[in-house]
Parts: sequence; C-alpha cells; structure tokens
Amino acid sequence: MDSKNHRTVKSKSLILVVVIVAVVLVAWLGYTQAQSFVAANILGENDGQIELKSHKAIYDLELHSVTSGTKLINLDGQMYFSWERQCSGWASDHRFNLLYEYADTPGVRVTSDFSTFEDAANTKFSFSSIRKKDGVQYENINGHADKSEDGAVASFKSPEGLEIDLGADILFPSEHTRIMLENARQGKKFFTATVFDGSDAKGPSVINGFISDANALSRPREVSFELPDRVSGSSLLKGKSYLIRLAFFPIAQDNAEPEYEMTVRLYENGVISEMFIEYNDFSVIQKLTALEEIQEQECGIENE
Repeated sequence: MDSKNHRTVKSKSLILVVVIVAVVLVAWLGYTQAQSFVAANILGENDGQIELKSHKAIYDLELHSVTSGTKLINLDGQMYFSWERQCSGWASDHRFNLLYEYADTPGVRVTSDFSTFEDAANTKFSFSSIRKKDGVQYENINGHADKSEDGAVASFKSPEGLEIDLGADILFPSEHTRIMLENARQGKKFFTATVFDGSDAKGPSVINGFISDANALSRPREVSFELPDRVSGSSLLKGKSYLIRLAFFPIAQDNAEPEYEMTVRLYENGVISEMFIEYNDFSVIQKLTALEEIQEQECGIENE
C-alpha cells in the first residue's frame, strides 16, 4: 500500500473510531446505572435513580465543513446501533456504511461492524471490530480486557499476540460514563479520565469532558438538529438531556492539542440524539433518524 492510500485508509479508520468511541462511551451509561438501579431495588434503597433503556437506533452521517486544501469533498452514510441490557451485563452492536468522495480520486465505501460486551462487575470487557474498504477487509480488531487488583491488561487475538498494560487507573466505558453522569446530576462541569474502549489497537485515551444543560457548546448553529416526526414523538426522548463536549488525547503522545473533539446530546436514559465531530481539517454531523426501544430480558436475583 503506497503512502497516499495508507493516509486515506487511516483517515477513514479515524472517522469510524471516533463515532464508535462516542456511542460506546455514552451507551455504557445504561449498564452502570441499570446495575445500580437493580441493586437498590434488591436492597430496598432506590432513591429515584433513573432507569436507562435498551434501544436500537439509526443515525445519518454527513460532512459539515472542510478546511482549505482538504481533498475530501463529501462524506455520507448511516450507522445502525443497538444497545441491550442482558442479565450478565450490556451488549452493543455498531454497523457503519459510509461513502467518501474526493476531489481527485475515486470514491470509497467503508463498512464497519463493531461489537462489545461488559460484564456486570465492570471487570471484563470484550470487543470485536471488522472494517472493509470497497468490500475488502483491511482491519480486524478482536480481544478482551480484564481488571485485577494488580491493574488491567488488554489481550488481543487480532493483532495476534498484542498485549497492552492499561495500568491501575484505567476506566472501561461504563465507569467513565458513570462519572460523567454523576457529574452532570451534581451540577459539576469538568472531568478527566483515561479510558480504554477497544475500538482500535492503539490503547487508552485521555478524555477531557465539559458538561452543559444549555445550548451554548461549540456546534454548527446553522445546521438544524430537529428530529423527524417519527423520532421526535418517542417516549425515549421525553426526559432531561445534556450537551457534553469531549476532547480526546492519545496517551502515547504528549500533545497539547486533542486528536479530535466532539459534542453529543445525551439523554439520561442513554439515548444520543445528535453528535458533532471536529477534526483538524473537517467536521462531521450525526443525526438520529430512527429510534426503537428493545424489550429487556427478565432477570431475577439469581441471574444477576
């Protein structure tokens, strides 16, 4: 693969990883909060914690802006996302189908299937991702991460033999988003954490977050995020929501500037209704176009 094509594929991978990371991070809110909700009911101590919902959704993705000199002229496609509480944890599935168009080269279609599972104890996390360019596989990520008293390690089946020492302070997505939601409920605005989500083989990222319940965060005001009628009337979008700004820094690099940033609207039941992603030379918009609640499994105490 020549250097030009390598850079092109790398940029496509980054877009997929960024969108996956955002959805994974906020999706795991449901796992942690649902476990707390179940435990509180068992103990008879439920103090009004919000019950988050299993759901499936479709999002449209489109290019918003590019800087001068960028060869990408258009990007559009869809993402299917499902997020389901099971008796032993939470399972998620993400499927992308994106078309990239360039000023001086043929368009490229990139697809991705990414799935994760985190157990009820927040100590075991599995992940699997396959990405294809025009139907030809170019990336396969598969493995699991485990926590112990000595720290955490990510072990990959693909790339074969790769192991990453995650350290003692690493957070899996559910733990990170629990802190994010707790900050939001308490009126706190800022948080920083080191998170591993399994979306690539580069290891953890440092994520700086800012939470707001207003509409003042950086996002394109000229773009309408108004939801279609078939979605806006959903009972899943009737609760409180927050705008959350996230900046991602690769832990392996000592950069003052983030690799990318995003703003998401997150509802307290775990649904994302909009996303605005900013790279150095272009930005992408993601809009919710279909939403449906998933009937959850009935789990007794013996199943928990």
